[in-house]
Amino acid sequence: MTDHPKIEAAKADRQLILKRWFAAPRALVFRAWTDPAMMAEWWGPRGFTTTVEADARPGGNYAITMQGPDGTRYPMHGQFLEIVPDERVVMLDMFEEHPPEWFAELIRLRGTDADCPTQMRLIVTFADERGGTLLTMVAEFASDLDRDAFAALGMAEGMGESFDRLDELLAASA
Repeated sequence: MTDHPKIEAAKADRQLILKRWFAAPRALVFRAWTDPAMMAEWWGPRGFTTTVEADARPGGNYAITMQGPDGTRYPMHGQFLEIVPDERVVMLDMFEEHPPEWFAELIRLRGTDADCPTQMRLIVTFADERGGTLLTMVAEFASDLDRDAFAALGMAEGMGESFDRLDELLAASA
């Protein structure tokens, strides 16, 4: 990783792996992933506003709605499957309520509408590194086809902008 934090993206079997280093303590980065008020401040690309309701405990549910600058809403919901304070968050992320145009683009990128995904599993880990925190987010998909479509859809770039916003929030919270 460079001194200037940027997202690193890699692919593995049915996975898109995103990494970003933050100049903030692990406990604060973890809290930004589990505190609804903090999540609303950074979740979503630049120019988006986000509302979050979350019960960050194993079995707890969450609802996130991102709204783009054009007014388009991207609702998602899910469940926290695992929470290990300051170390790990595992979430089942469901996005079946995203706009039809978003699904049309996903289907175009997949080349088929058969078994079009409506959910993914996110595994987020937090590790001490270089006086800050290395966040690793693994998005698990049902197939490599789905992984590649989400990559082509710009998931890494969108999360990169979210992580830029998270970096700004963490700096202001320190």
